[in-house]
Amino acid sequence: MTPNQHPAQRLPFIASVIGVLALLAFTGCGETDHCTRVDAITMAEQFVSERLKSPSTAEFADLSEWEITTTDKKKWQVAAYVDSQNSFGAIIRTHFTGEMLCVGDGTWKANFTLK
Repeated sequence: MTPNQHPAQRLPFIASVIGVLALLAFTGCGETDHCTRVDAITMAEQFVSERLKSPSTAEFADLSEWEITTTDKKKWQVAAYVDSQNSFGAIIRTHFTGEMLCVGDGTWKANFTLK
């Protein structure tokens, strides 16, 4: 687009800009971008793995076995289990429950109990 263009020639450019802005507004670009169910599960696995003796051996429950609920789009209650090696090398099953809070920009807070 050049400054000497007729206003009618600028219309497609202006329409494109408005379209992009509308798309961003309707797709929820902002804090809740990374607050989905899948993100909550991924972050829960990360938080739990950090508390295991041997995180590299962790095998989490299938997604169908997870109990996960939300009361809003930022707070998630999760419960599942993970199989991993203990300090003696034996595979043990650890059940966990917790609450995940998405605070935005891909940042999460978590409170977990491992049993």
